[in-house]
Amino acid sequence: MRTGLFGKIKSQGQSEDVFQDEGFKNFDLGLNSLAGVQLTSGLTFSINYTPGLSNIYNGAEDLEDMIKMKWKNTVVGFSVGYMFARK
Repeated sequence: MRTGLFGKIKSQGQSEDVFQDEGFKNFDLGLNSLAGVQLTSGLTFSINYTPGLSNIYNGAEDLEDMIKMKWKNTVVGFSVGYMFARK
């Protein structure tokens, strides 16, 4: 789950709030998949994928078809780490 607290769109010198009745929703829901490996040297590698499950846009009905389509967040992440001495 994620929630948006603040957001602005700036275009051509004008600023507008993102989270409006006819804008982006400030709530999103997704699933997270994570896989990783830890080597004997202590190095760790992982990858994660999070597809969004909910439509995050409240498009007005009179806008173009492109705006009426469903908008979803998707996240792909990679990480590299090191595990220090463990007991």
